Amino acid sequence: MKGSTGTAAPLDNATYTANTVFKSGSQIGTSEWYCVYNGTGSTVTITGLDGGIYQAMVCEYVGISGLEQYLTTTAPNNPVGINTEIIKSPQTITFDSIPPKTFGDEDFTPIATASSGLQVTYSVDSARIASVVNGKIHITGGGTCHVIASQIGDANYDGASSVSRTLVVNKASQSITFDALPAKLPGSAYCFSGYFYFGPACILYKLEPFGCNYSSRYIDHW
Repeated sequence: MKGSTGTAAPLDNATYTANTVFKSGSQIGTSEWYCVYNGTGSTVTITGLDGGIYQAMVCEYVGISGLEQYLTTTAPNNPVGINTEIIKSPQTITFDSIPPKTFGDEDFTPIATASSGLQVTYSVDSARIASVVNGKIHITGGGTCHVIASQIGDANYDGASSVSRTLVVNKASQSITFDALPAKLPGSAYCFSGYFYFGPACILYKLEPFGCNYSSRYIDHW
């Protein structure tokens, strides 16, 4: 049975069917004691146990099926307590350094592994520079941030200490395409198109008798 105290009390003239999978054999009444072995051997392997304290007890008997007479006297180490608590193993994370990236680069997968073989997850400490999308790092801007690799553990392994690596995202290069200027009269104003690598711009000029003044405006969709 599962628990730290108690004794088995099988009933005379009752036949109990054994099964080494816990709770699959016959139960003694409603006592939570289950028959796991019926034979003359000295050992048995029991499965189906979770973490915790269990009591195991050997009860000898005589008689044929249906006429059993059970000896339920206790003795030192009968019943005996069995601790099935799993002592988790530690684990560590190995995380390769991340080479510099450039704004506009494709999403990439960092290289981090846990000594347990369990899957590593990632997070980023600055959403302005990067985010995690489907397990990959998606670059959102230039600058420096940290990518953190984590493994929380499972039934057999403790959580690992997180490991971070620096991600440097360099600025992307750009170029300007500049249309030729048409002839205009002094005093007139006009707009011509200039095109930057990452988007169009409208640049406004006003012609003066001895030169011109200008202002510029960036337009997302122009």
